[in-house]
Amino acid sequence: MPNPILAAGGFLILALGASRGAGTSPGDAPSGGDPGDPYEQGRSLIEAGAVEQALVLWAAVRDSLSRMEAEDPRIGRAFVEAVTDAGLEGYEKIATEMFYWGLSANTAGREPYRSEVLAEGRRTFVLVDSLLAKYWAERGREDPVALALEIERYWMELDPTPTTIVNERLLEHWKRVTDARVLFAYNRSSPYRTDDRGTYYVKYGTPDRMMRGTLSVSRWEQDLIGIPREVVERYDKFPQYEIWRFATLHPGRFTYYVFGNLEGSGPFQRVDGLHELIPRGARSYTVDYRGANAPLGSTVTGRRAVHYLEYAYYRDVAGMGGPFGLRADELDRLWLQRRAPRAGIMQATSYRFADDDRRAARQPRPPVLSEYDDSRKSALSAQAARILVDGQPRILVLAVSSPLWIPRVEEVEAGDSIVLNAYSARHTVIARDRNLRELARGEMLPLGEDGSTSSILLRHDPSMGHLTVTAEHIVEEGAEEGDEEAEGKEDAEGDEDAEGGDAADEIGVLPGHLHFRPGPPLTPPGDRSEVSDLVIGIVPQPTLDLGDLPVPLHPAHRLWRDDLLRVYFEIYHPQSAAEGEVRDFDVRVRLVPLGAVPKPLEERAAGTATIEVSLGSRAPKESHHFDLDLRNEQSGQLEIILQITDRRTGATSIRAAPLYLLEN
Repeated sequence: MPNPILAAGGFLILALGASRGAGTSPGDAPSGGDPGDPYEQGRSLIEAGAVEQALVLWAAVRDSLSRMEAEDPRIGRAFVEAVTDAGLEGYEKIATEMFYWGLSANTAGREPYRSEVLAEGRRTFVLVDSLLAKYWAERGREDPVALALEIERYWMELDPTPTTIVNERLLEHWKRVTDARVLFAYNRSSPYRTDDRGTYYVKYGTPDRMMRGTLSVSRWEQDLIGIPREVVERYDKFPQYEIWRFATLHPGRFTYYVFGNLEGSGPFQRVDGLHELIPRGARSYTVDYRGANAPLGSTVTGRRAVHYLEYAYYRDVAGMGGPFGLRADELDRLWLQRRAPRAGIMQATSYRFADDDRRAARQPRPPVLSEYDDSRKSALSAQAARILVDGQPRILVLAVSSPLWIPRVEEVEAGDSIVLNAYSARHTVIARDRNLRELARGEMLPLGEDGSTSSILLRHDPSMGHLTVTAEHIVEEGAEEGDEEAEGKEDAEGDEDAEGGDAADEIGVLPGHLHFRPGPPLTPPGDRSEVSDLVIGIVPQPTLDLGDLPVPLHPAHRLWRDDLLRVYFEIYHPQSAAEGEVRDFDVRVRLVPLGAVPKPLEERAAGTATIEVSLGSRAPKESHHFDLDLRNEQSGQLEIILQITDRRTGATSIRAAPLYLLEN
């Protein structure tokens, strides 16, 4: 039964209960009775080909293990792994639940579960920014409980449909893992028990173009440019190679990954470029030999073996195009000109190729790429701020959204206006405790006719540790009478849509979603002042009707440089302050880049302030806001930090809010 939502004072107050709100599933079956290790029993069934029997066994023992506080991350991982490997779509809901269930604070710190949590951490955080991955690799060894929760939070926040049980992104990930273990098994060096290709397949999926083979010096190339036989015999190790090209990692350009045998005969792994597939000794080994274009009777002295191999190897991969084809053409011109190229020119060219490859490898790249990244989603801006209402801790959630418009292309006369289809929006908030178990969910209160702006006021229960806000839209098609497409949709209604078969073609089919980690509840003022969290947005235009929005701004966390940023907060005075008394506060404002690795707020607030101001605030509570011009700030992910100090008591509060500054 859903938790009650009570209207109060123009907002909604969500009464948080203890129910997890989980749906029924095979895991709710009575617990089984085999005294042996259920994980090993299930593994034995899978090895015998009885996959569904293993899944039924694991689902049946879930509740009994939970009662003993013995949740097993091995079972959670093996369950979703078996479902995706066997393609058992009927088990996708419980597979998602079982994976989350296994990541429990009850068991993450003790063996054999601790080892599984650490292994899952390596499988998960290879998908994120390298600094964040290093942070969790170090912290996870010290605190596996925190690591288990962070893994669950990571996948929960990637879920493209947060209001449903199934996490499609998690299942897509594990399908890639099971495929990679079959396709990329030269060695088992990656966290997924694959070679390096498996890691990049799990991260990005199938490349749009792939080239593989063996690099070698042909007899024809030996004759063409006069490659000495001793170079071939000593340094041509016939390395295997594979080149992947992705067209969608960076807009407007291709991204390449090269894999092969390190130094020609070493392990098969990702390398910066072809230069790493050539034995190191070839860079220092020099030979004297008459080149094909050298004058009769002369010799070319001091040419290094690496240059001969580069010529042959780049010819092998020239068909991949991009930098490989360009380099093959450049080496052709150098080698086949009238006179043989000088050793200095060849060395400079070789170093340039290697430097360009290393520079390209250091370029920032998306940590992951999913088919859901390109799916149409509702646009959403939302914020969650801790406040006090009549001395009681609350969380104010604000949401503004719109569907992703895809207008129909029609012939119109110049000067005609384009009218977008009408739509209605629905915003949902989901509250979870610190162990990420659902406490409650409910729809937010719309502040306008279309519901594109809404708010909700939550009771800030001390156990609350995570909030999800989603936006879903229904767009009216507005098709005219006789429109064939409209007729087709009317005929198909109740067929494809009922099964979700046509959902990918609908506007805004995936909800926009944002996630928040509220801090502890604000405490009613005693002998010191208290400060709300920050609410940020755009200075509202006179023509914009904010309706019953409780703050004097248009909520937004992504802004253009030309937008004026408005920052709103509330100050709650100590009990000793008489009503109407004005106290002075110092406010230091910093605007800093937001780092990937979390740091304590006190460290982030340290340093030179961008702005320092004084303000007077009237007891018992007063609202404040100020505006900032962002035109001189750098674009990208930023954080605004306020340090607010009561001059009389010296009490200081630090509040921060993230924002993203777009290029104009």
